[in-house]
Amino acid sequence: MFELQENEHIIRIIHRNWIIFVIKNVFTIFFSFMCLFITFIPLAFGGNAYKTLSFFSGIIGLVALIKLFVDWTKYHLDLWVVTNHRIIDVVQTSLFNRKTSNARLDDLKDITVVVDGFWATYLNFGSLDIKILGNPDGMRIEDVTDPENEKHFLYKQAQLLEKEKVGELDPSSYKDLEDETLHAETGEEDNLLNIFFKNEGEPLSKQGEKKG
Repeated sequence: MFELQENEHIIRIIHRNWIIFVIKNVFTIFFSFMCLFITFIPLAFGGNAYKTLSFFSGIIGLVALIKLFVDWTKYHLDLWVVTNHRIIDVVQTSLFNRKTSNARLDDLKDITVVVDGFWATYLNFGSLDIKILGNPDGMRIEDVTDPENEKHFLYKQAQLLEKEKVGELDPSSYKDLEDETLHAETGEEDNLLNIFFKNEGEPLSKQGEKKG
């Protein structure tokens, strides 16, 4: 669980590109539909042999669907929350376990964009390798849409934080800088935020505006 600090506002939530989930699970998706198709063969042909085949294909198909659900949950809950102070990395390692870490924007040293392969180039997604002051491992934001844009966005937020530190920027003005997509899907994003952040009875996308 994370708690927003004083004068801290959530600016953007970054998700993995949806195509990553499809690519990694294309076989599971195909296999699940095949098992469901085989399961209903006895309705057309009957016979004990077909019923036995239907029974086992149904079990295998159910296992495949459970795996698909777990992989979707991990994909959906993997995210990076960018505030006016920090980058918060949330990695869903399994269905009930997650790993979280964060780095301050003023500790950001360098960002390298990595676009690997034909599909990543064609569909414009890639990863960001972030060098963090005092952290030899750094941070990696993986498989995001338009990584160049995200790189420039993070640099911009780091510059704004420097202005805030020297008194050239009012922290309350960040509510005017919040990413439009944060409000376009307010309900869904608030549900995600409330999983990872301490909540005091109101949507966290609004809590940051009240502090300070």
